[in-house]
Amino acid sequence: MTALQQAIKEIVELWSSPSDRPNYTKILEVLESKLEMEKQHIIDAFEIGYENGACVNEHNDFYHGGNYYNETFKSE
Repeated sequence: MTALQQAIKEIVELWSSPSDRPNYTKILEVLESKLEMEKQHIIDAFEIGYENGACVNEHNDFYHGGNYYNETFKSE
């Protein structure tokens, strides 16, 4: 299950409880809790794309999925 699928499932479960409808804060908490899972999915997909889990970038640097993620999805 992807991070987004898991988040949707959890939000739907929250929403189906008549006594505890989720508010913006709760929905945001669910989404934020999936960020690490999403990061790992991206890293894994990058590394699966390269048989040995690493490649050489345009600067001839040894390149891993973690480096790809950090350079592509820099936090601001």
